[in-house]
Amino acid sequence: MLTEEEKTERLEQAVISETPEEVKRIYKELGEVGFTAHALGIACLYRGLDMVKVLVECGASFRYPNENKDRTNEHLYSYYRYTDNVDPKFDFSLLMLEGEFSTHGRHESFLKGKEKLLKGRKKLPASEKMKVLEYLCENAEKTGVFPKRLLYFSIHYEYEVLYIMLKKCGVSISEDAAWLFKNAVNSTYNMDPNRFLRTFGHIAEELGEEKIRGNVSFYKSYLRGVLSPESLKFIIEHFDKKTMNQAAIMKTAIDCELVDCLAIAEEYGWLKLPRKRDEMIQYAQDKEKTESLAWLLDFKNRTADIKAEQEKAEKKAEKALNADPNSISELKKLWKFEKREDGTIIITGYKGNRSEIVVPAKIGEDAVTAIGDYAFSPDAKGIREAQREVRKNIAKVTLPDSVEYVGEFAFFKCQSLTEINIPEKLTEISKGMLDITGIKDIVIGGNIRKINPVALYGCRDLKSVKLCEGVREIDSGAFYLCTELESIELPRSISRIADCTMAENPFHGCHKLTAYVYKGSYSERYCENAKIIYEYIDEN
Repeated sequence: MLTEEEKTERLEQAVISETPEEVKRIYKELGEVGFTAHALGIACLYRGLDMVKVLVECGASFRYPNENKDRTNEHLYSYYRYTDNVDPKFDFSLLMLEGEFSTHGRHESFLKGKEKLLKGRKKLPASEKMKVLEYLCENAEKTGVFPKRLLYFSIHYEYEVLYIMLKKCGVSISEDAAWLFKNAVNSTYNMDPNRFLRTFGHIAEELGEEKIRGNVSFYKSYLRGVLSPESLKFIIEHFDKKTMNQAAIMKTAIDCELVDCLAIAEEYGWLKLPRKRDEMIQYAQDKEKTESLAWLLDFKNRTADIKAEQEKAEKKAEKALNADPNSISELKKLWKFEKREDGTIIITGYKGNRSEIVVPAKIGEDAVTAIGDYAFSPDAKGIREAQREVRKNIAKVTLPDSVEYVGEFAFFKCQSLTEINIPEKLTEISKGMLDITGIKDIVIGGNIRKINPVALYGCRDLKSVKLCEGVREIDSGAFYLCTELESIELPRSISRIADCTMAENPFHGCHKLTAYVYKGSYSERYCENAKIIYEYIDEN
């Protein structure tokens, strides 16, 4: 009697060398075959629809023995499938992306030992692949194929042929995957304008009316490679306005002497404010970008009322000198705020220009008890471009003890923020509260019960975290891509940390991390399962 491994190998050899009819006979002789993903993958790549149909009709699929369908479905946009009692396993249906995965060694590993048998066999042409793909999609439940997963990776890895095939099959992304595409700009690394327009054109098509979010890396670094007049128009049309860094775009255009992009900026009103216009002129002059400087000076000559601008600036300066800084009228210049039903104040926005900020405990006679969503974030809606730049330079924030709630993404992308206190009345670190800030070290007191999703996502300067006794939960993506994080102290009170799979892993990308845990604690068991390096806290 053949072992399971021998059955698998016999079936693969038959798929490579025999006719579909003979494979059908051999499959029946073998009886139930536990692992058929390799054989089906070979058929999809090399043999064609007839062979694929025979295998599927005999019971072959891309599933693993004892596969946990619920877990695999839960992580639909992962490379992996999940079984009940072992580590995640690679999803071989992604071999339809063989061009990409071969660079990671997956394709070579898959074919190891079969080179001689496959010698002389060519991969299927696109027309035959289309037939196979249509069949796999139509029989997704039988075959264990996830068409939406294939679509996601065909876009992510720029596999244009597969993308076109899947769209012809009517495949589109799920609503729960929209966030992956909305936050896909890091994939623009090393792209040129043509690749950018092609790939992100597909992303925009999948998102429909939803917009793509820019980030610091994109506007500060990757934009240089993809910027052209055509791509700028695309960015303006399809990127989220509240995350759009107009100043960074114009400075990149100046750096690259793309005066056509400056003309587009003029068309969309980005240079309407004298302060912004003069900032760009000064930048072009400092960088010795003569073509851009000549264009900007000509723009100023064509559009500026110099006398009116000077008179306005003088009046503003005189009024500021005579104002009482503690009056409500002056506080309104620094803060956007609203009165809540209980009579307390929620700060909804910062309008000042300081880099070190002290939030008032009171405005008038009313206590400040809450900070609103995006209150300090440069990505907040409805703020001027100059104010976005101010917010990016905020270095320190002092919150009053009266604050009981800090809203979602309150300090999102305050990239210079290195110091902030956590008031004792606060019980949660809200979703995205400190995303992409410059925080280097943070102590989270025991008054905090929960660290919500993506609370400190992308804090690339963060090196150490101490969670004090009392903290109970760490939710999905809490420290996602904190690439310099070296240590986190986890107290005994921790009773839940989000799943360590790719989509939800709170510590994804934290490759330098060592966790400090108590022996026998929940955190120790979690680190064991998640393969996070850990050491015990000395209890003496």
